[in-house]
Amino acid sequence: MDALQTLAPSMARLYGEIRRPIARHAPSPDAIDGRDAKQPLWHNMGLWREVSAPTALDHTDWGTRLQAAQHALLDELAAKAELGPDDDVLDCGCGFGDAAMRLLQTHGVRRVTGVDLAPRLLEVGRARARQRGLQGRLALRLASATDLRFAGEARFDVVLALQSAFHFKPRRRFLSEAFRVLTPGGKLVLADMHRQRQHPAGLRAAARRALARHRCGIHRENLYDAATYRRELRAAGFDDIELTSMSAHVFRPFSKVMLLMALDEQGLEPARDELAAAFETIERCPFDELIWARMWDIDEYSLVFARRPPASAGRVRR
Repeated sequence: MDALQTLAPSMARLYGEIRRPIARHAPSPDAIDGRDAKQPLWHNMGLWREVSAPTALDHTDWGTRLQAAQHALLDELAAKAELGPDDDVLDCGCGFGDAAMRLLQTHGVRRVTGVDLAPRLLEVGRARARQRGLQGRLALRLASATDLRFAGEARFDVVLALQSAFHFKPRRRFLSEAFRVLTPGGKLVLADMHRQRQHPAGLRAAARRALARHRCGIHRENLYDAATYRRELRAAGFDDIELTSMSAHVFRPFSKVMLLMALDEQGLEPARDELAAAFETIERCPFDELIWARMWDIDEYSLVFARRPPASAGRVRR
């Protein structure tokens, strides 16, 4: 383990310090009373396949569109899991609990348990769940996705992680833990970032990427490609493994949102021609030139599905 990994930042600190709203007119994470308690505090990039991305001529409602794309991303995972009213779901890296609450209110699952390392996010999530009357069906617990500490096995019908597993240190330990707590036939469904190939870089660029990953809590051991991802899932005991790329409907649209978000934070309204040129650059450049590949060596965003075999004895093959 190198020095950067030894000094990797605490996820509780990295995400637990989030206090600003995602946009100037969005609710603050600390707003847990009244109407704002029912507004989501998502921190995912969204799935834009059915949602119109902002354009230079039509971008002022980008926050509303982002929220729709974020809902769509969770709904895609829920559809893949074929969730039903008898399902008990574990949400790993649950944050403020928005995904968990949508699973209960929109998808009608029986119960959701969320785990996260940030006490403040869980505190806010519990308060917001009480506002919605969901506390009886939602449990938010302080725990690591790589050390779930649930007694025994065969506890959950679905394990879900929404754009968080690339942070888990390491991801392979999470896969083993997910397998352990799933019922036979239970499903693992993730929206996750990884890479398809390594992007060559000189010493200076490699050091810059390592520092950027360190600052964002991306574990170096998690930077494997799709083939390795499948091998890790098989090694943990899973079968029916699928990795479906969603990159084309995530990275470019959210790159536009990132630009609008930065301008919003500064209170700036860009000139239409400048914004059009910036958006055209985002559309034309390959994934390798977008920030995820350049900064973190990540160029793939996948829907990951796997199943614990129905006849499994619950032993992890590792």
